[in-house]
Formats: sequence, structure tokens, C-alpha cells
Amino acid sequence: MTRLRVCGSIHRARARIPEARCWFYVVYLFSCFRLWSLMRWPFLRFITLALGGVVPLLSFFMEARVAREVKAYLAEREAEAAAEAQTARPSSLAEHSTLTASIPTEGDR
Repeated sequence: MTRLRVCGSIHRARARIPEARCWFYVVYLFSCFRLWSLMRWPFLRFITLALGGVVPLLSFFMEARVAREVKAYLAEREAEAAAEAQTARPSSLAEHSTLTASIPTEGDR
């Protein structure tokens, strides 16, 4: 009787593995979608990312390639933001704030 219980619980545990794997793939697809939409890549790129979770060994190549491209993109954006901050530095905080720009002053009345 004990052996049947153990075998039954093993079979139930084995049945749960594909279910868990399916949910991990759903999380992976959501991550791919977020990355694809934030980077504004073409739709074919999303399909390639999604296949990276299905085709064996493709995920390793895709991860390395995508990580390299995203890091380069982020470094480029940081450099642009730093250059823009250097050229468009406001002389005071009041000039920079959008809230104080809408408040009329004594001279405007």
C-alpha cells in the first residue's frame, strides 16, 4: 500500500513539471514582449525572441546577442542624455520647473 502511495505521488509530481514549464514560458514571453516593445524592434524580432525559449540552444545565442545590443543602446542613450544636460543647463530651478512657469508674477499682471 505504501509503495502505491509513493508511486502515485511521483506520477503526480511528474505531471506538474510540464505545467510549471509552461508557466515559465509564459513569463519568458511576457519578458520578451516588454523588451521588444521598449526597444521598438520589428515584429520579426519578437518572434525570434519567442523562439529562443523553444528551440534548443537558440536561447544562449539570443541572450548574448540581445544583451550586447541593449547595453550598447543604453550606453548611447546615457551619452545623449549627458550631452543634453550639459548644453541645456537651466540658470535656476525656477526656470526649469514647469509648475512655476504657469504661475503669474507681479510683472505679468
